[in-house]
Formats: sequence, structure tokens, C-alpha cells
Amino acid sequence: MGLEQVNELSRDLYRCDSGASLATSVLNGVARILQTEERSLELSGLFTTVEDERQVVLAGVGAYAHSEGRDVEDVMSQEELMNCQISFDDNDEGMSAKGYCCRMVSRSGQEGRLHLELNQEFDVHERELMKIFAANMRTAFENIHLNLEVRETQREMILTLGEIVESRSKETANHVRRVGRMAESLATLAGFDAKEAELLGTAAPLHDVGKIAIPTPCCSARRLTRR
Repeated sequence: MGLEQVNELSRDLYRCDSGASLATSVLNGVARILQTEERSLELSGLFTTVEDERQVVLAGVGAYAHSEGRDVEDVMSQEELMNCQISFDDNDEGMSAKGYCCRMVSRSGQEGRLHLELNQEFDVHERELMKIFAANMRTAFENIHLNLEVRETQREMILTLGEIVESRSKETANHVRRVGRMAESLATLAGFDAKEAELLGTAAPLHDVGKIAIPTPCCSARRLTRR
């Protein structure tokens, strides 16, 4: 495995659009970097994030496979937790003979961690490749959370615009929000994938946006007159 292959694996990281997909891509990438014809390594690892002050597993391999969604304390023994407390350097990285840990913190404060354990010691070449891959991983982690912030801002703008229309037509409270949730649920039941259902749920609050151009008396009238 060389620098060119690491860069190819890093491109997969930049295509991820969620923490869970990034976690899976990172662990798959690490496995490909470390598994060579010359060496047969056994890799165990976790990619975690902090949710409500809990460190939660997003993806795991080896001894930690199938641990997604669980608290780290429920997955690792006390001895393993102690072993993963590797001292971080100025780049939020730590490496022992057979272990590696990396911490990522986005500008919005979201934290992620990568923890790896090997059955053999890292060689010098593997250490350098891991540092390069980790730098790209941090960039991808930051990009994902920036995009999530942008999407959330867009969603709030759409809801605000929908609520302006709602106030003019005297709809019941939170009408546009309910329409959005119902549209997303119905899309899921109809077989739409998660992204399509979310997109429909985001756009649905604008279903009455055309009322902005209609005079207020017409929007609030219960019965039309000849005039």
C-alpha cells in the first residue's frame, strides 16, 4: 500500500454524507491500508461519536463488530478502556506499538474518535500512511458537519417561510411542520429511500407558498363572493 492508494481511499471519505457512512468508510480504509500480502494483521477498531454526553459507537470491526449504536462502556472492558487512553499529541493523535487513536472535533463542537488495535506492531511505513489517512479523515469529518449545519439552516428557512404563509391563511398551529413530517413518513412507507423521503419532508412545508401572492382577504375568506 502506497500514498496513491491512500489518496484513492481518502476520496471515498469525501463522498460520505453522514457520520455513520464516514465511520464505515474509515474502518474499511484502515483495513485496506494495513492488510498486505506481506503481513496478515488482525484488526479491531471503533469509530465513535458523542451524543448527549455519551460516547456511542458508529461502526466497529474485528472484536467490536456489530456494536453500532451501543455505548463504548458497554462494548469495551475496563482493561480495554484503559488501554485506549493513549496520550494525544498536538495533532490529537496517539500511537502505541500496537494501537492507534485519533480525535476529531468539528467547528460546531461535534466530536469523533477512532480507536484501533492490532495483533502486531505498526511498522514505520504504516505509521506514516495512517497519519496521512487520518488527516483526510478529519477533513471529511469537518465537511460532513458543515454540510449538516447548512442543511439544517435551509430546513429552518423553509419552515419559516411556510409559517409566514400559514399565519396569513390562519391555519392551525404547526400545520407546515406536521405536513413535512407526514410527507416524509408517507414517502418512507411508499418505498422511497431515506434521502428522497427526507428531501420530500423538507420541501413539503412549501406546499402553500403560492398564497404569498394572493391578497390576505382571499386567504382568510371562508366563502368567496362575486366580487
